[in-house]
Amino acid sequence: MGAPRQVAVDQTTVTADRPEALLAIQRGWGPLAVGHGAALAGWRIVAVASVRSAPIERLVRQAAEEGRLLDLSFGRRVRSVVVLDSGHVAKLAITPETVLARWRGAEE
Repeated sequence: MGAPRQVAVDQTTVTADRPEALLAIQRGWGPLAVGHGAALAGWRIVAVASVRSAPIERLVRQAAEEGRLLDLSFGRRVRSVVVLDSGHVAKLAITPETVLARWRGAEE
């Protein structure tokens, strides 16, 4: 198979060993800024939701118990939750609308 290809994304070199990840990066779905210097892999996002529902609260609690929770709120009020294709759940201090707007901005 050879060495993984490397792609420069926002002045950062990303090694893409999966073809779908390389294609996603080339389309602009690279790192998605989520505040306080943190970023998520845009091509791995499965869902974005508000935290104001019992099913999402259960999802967050279960992810925490299983060690799959990423707290990217940095102590601020959690406003949205992002589910990644790996099963990880990220808590963010920005609204779902802001996440989607930034993601759409990366697509254009």
